[in-house]
Amino acid sequence: MKPLTAKELAEFQPIPNHPNYLIHPDGRVATLMSRPPHILSEQKGSIPAFRRVRFGGRDWRVTDLVALLGDLTALAERIEHEYYEDIPW
Repeated sequence: MKPLTAKELAEFQPIPNHPNYLIHPDGRVATLMSRPPHILSEQKGSIPAFRRVRFGGRDWRVTDLVALLGDLTALAERIEHEYYEDIPW
């Protein structure tokens, strides 16, 4: 995974009670515990709404983390885009 630039990091917001992790409105989770910061990998389930990311010793649903920001639109668009890319036309 390529490291994040300062401009990209500016789009992320801190996750409450987990200051070393940041969430992007489209559901990507970044860690500040590595230098340079990078995006954590997601575990994709059979249902897109159940994507998970692991940090702090447990699994977190990406939809729950994005819900903290108040808007799930960007996450839904990213999931839909990835879904249509995976279909072998």
